[in-house]
Amino acid sequence: MAPVSGKQKKALLQAQRRLKAARARSNEAAAAAAAPLRWWELGLAPSDTRVLRVRLSLVRARRSSRVRAAFHILAPPAPPPPAPPPPTPAERRAAQLRRQLQQAEDSLRRSGRSTPAEGLALWRRGVEGAAGTIEGVCGAAGGGEGETRRRLFPLGQLALQSGPLKGAQPARFRRLVRDAYDGSHPDVQLIEKLLQALGGAAEGMTEQQRLTLSKWREDFAERFDGSLPKEAASCEDEPMAQE
Repeated sequence: MAPVSGKQKKALLQAQRRLKAARARSNEAAAAAAAPLRWWELGLAPSDTRVLRVRLSLVRARRSSRVRAAFHILAPPAPPPPAPPPPTPAERRAAQLRRQLQQAEDSLRRSGRSTPAEGLALWRRGVEGAAGTIEGVCGAAGGGEGETRRRLFPLGQLALQSGPLKGAQPARFRRLVRDAYDGSHPDVQLIEKLLQALGGAAEGMTEQQRLTLSKWREDFAERFDGSLPKEAASCEDEPMAQE
């Protein structure tokens, strides 16, 4: 053999290493191509019904060609979410009462930020709406929603603390007497209607709220010649409204 230089030896060693690495890769590819495809290695169950798409690809080796099946798992499309059921008549009525309650609150709050004439008109609209809403909640099937019923007393308090009764404390009816209001005045009749409605919804109030309402009613009846009965029918005493 002819003598070789150091550079030649280095080049020969590198060529042998490259050949050895290429053979190793070829052997690994051939072994992978010959290996059977096992369902448990793909994360499938024997009864799995998911869709499989098979793509065939050629694996080329030095002396032979093998056919290998590559499985791509496609999850089935998710079904669309079910449509929400249509609201029942009771749910539609409850939503309507919530809107009416919010409108009455808005009118009463805006009455204190408007001119005297506009504020009085807003107050009257708010008191009328509050009384109607309270009567509607009391007459609803089941006595209305709990959250809506809890907002009735604050709504009545807001109405008795604005408009002609605007002040730091609610239901100061002596102001109406001082301003020469009598039982036939439209504003007094509105207040009477509101107190009647609140009396019908007293069953859903706390003990302290019922005591406060009783004082309001007694004071109103005393200053306006007993035009308001001391006791009012509660929701339980009235027939339930049928949807």
